[in-house]
Amino acid sequence: MNLNKKNYLIELVGTFILVYAITSAATVYSKSGQLGVIGIGLVHAFVLTAIVFAIGYKSGAHVNPAVTVAFLITKRMRISDGIFYVIFQIIGGKLEE
Repeated sequence: MNLNKKNYLIELVGTFILVYAITSAATVYSKSGQLGVIGIGLVHAFVLTAIVFAIGYKSGAHVNPAVTVAFLITKRMRISDGIFYVIFQIIGGKLEE
């Protein structure tokens, strides 16, 4: 599986959107209690579904280093691509700070 270098940036953006949505839902509504645990879980599910539909056809929509590691273990991805996927996913998650 030969991946295009644009996929790294796609994974970065997808991971950023996922982390941003979840942390926003958890922090903005934590004091008022409007969302609750179930609401935050639903935000996660809906945002992840949207990300998979938006970028899944291009990069696979891993948006989680654990998924990438699973692909590396099962040899569905080259190690060089997997390393860059994980690096860009970590950067995408840290951009939210």
